[in-house]
Amino acid sequence: MGNNKKEKKKRNKREIYDVDPEEIKENIEKLQGGIEENKARYIFATRLNYLLTEKEIDQEKFASKICISVGSLSNYRRGIREPSLTVLEKMANELKVSSDYLLGIVDLKSTEYDYKNIYEIIGLTDDAISILQKYNSIYKGQVLIPILNFLIAQEELPPDETRYEFMSHKSDNQKWDKKKKEEWQNIVKEHYEKELKKWEDKNYLPIISMIEYFYNLKVKDEKIYMVDETIRHFITN
Repeated sequence: MGNNKKEKKKRNKREIYDVDPEEIKENIEKLQGGIEENKARYIFATRLNYLLTEKEIDQEKFASKICISVGSLSNYRRGIREPSLTVLEKMANELKVSSDYLLGIVDLKSTEYDYKNIYEIIGLTDDAISILQKYNSIYKGQVLIPILNFLIAQEELPPDETRYEFMSHKSDNQKWDKKKKEEWQNIVKEHYEKELKKWEDKNYLPIISMIEYFYNLKVKDEKIYMVDETIRHFITN
């Protein structure tokens, strides 16, 4: 019986296994301030566990490579303890991700400079970038890429009416007479109507936004979806 327990304990050290997300959540909720004030630790434990499982990394070998005990690694995975900056850096290097990714500061795993630039500019994840890169390399830009370019181009937003309104009211802060203010406001209005007409003449069909609208997908920034009015226009006309 005693030998079986020892064997099981030894096996668990080497075993590639997934920590139950609910266990991580429960451990973090026990801390002062709960998940709300310990969000970085919660994200770190979740992502560390995900990467070890996804890459099928042996827990004992991983702990040995970054010079920590298996017990310490297990505590990090469960959200019971936080690593030092030195250990965090070693983990990131071994897992080939950035420290910022492990801490939840960014959603990009890759440390490649080009990937980071693309992520910062347009927000694509490293998985998405990698897939597009493979398609572009294998099919020389003839498969998937053209339709994606077309679909993205259809998402062109109409001119920002709020911005033009702000420009129009700029005259309120100037020491202009009534006539000059009206002239300025007319210039701004004509410019807006001209840009709006150019946008309408292109007959954009925002298919991606339609899909998001249809499935009622949640978004972090609703400003991105000001085009919803356009969607309704296309659906009802």
